[in-house]
Amino acid sequence: MSKIPIDIISACKQGDRAAQKQLYLLSKDRLKAIAIRYCSTTEDAKDVVQEGYLKIFRSIDMYDAQKGQFESWSTRIIVNEAYMLIRRKHNFNNYKEAVNQSEVVDNSSMNKMTLSEVYNCLDKLKIDHKLVLNMFFFEQYSYTEMAELLTLKESSVRSKVSRAKAELISIWSRQNEINYEYK
Repeated sequence: MSKIPIDIISACKQGDRAAQKQLYLLSKDRLKAIAIRYCSTTEDAKDVVQEGYLKIFRSIDMYDAQKGQFESWSTRIIVNEAYMLIRRKHNFNNYKEAVNQSEVVDNSSMNKMTLSEVYNCLDKLKIDHKLVLNMFFFEQYSYTEMAELLTLKESSVRSKVSRAKAELISIWSRQNEINYEYK
């Protein structure tokens, strides 16, 4: 991942269209890949990226290099846009699940999955499980950050991630005809 030069960001803050184009060209592949992981269709991913860039350029004055890297800031915008699209399309504004604290997943079986198997299985998950696993594994959000974004309790997020892992392993196990037990 290439780091966006601060002079390009500064020029974007001044409204320089050439700098905006450079910023887009330097970051588009990474942000498109993130959107595709979250969205079930290419069209949705394109919408997320378009809305994300609009938001990035409208609010670039709010970006503070002292608080973190531009790549993290822009990723957060794309993830938020994807989440908002998912909420609109799937109408789970306030989904809440009963928390089953006894569910724990054996993570060792997940370590045996290849990246292509993970992507293939992610596409078969329920949309809310796909969302939390993307946030947890790929964006590496903490449970606290996820809870804030999803407007859920942290314990509910932990439970949702655990259930999503279990569903992912179950899908993978069925595909590979392997029988894993959950601890």
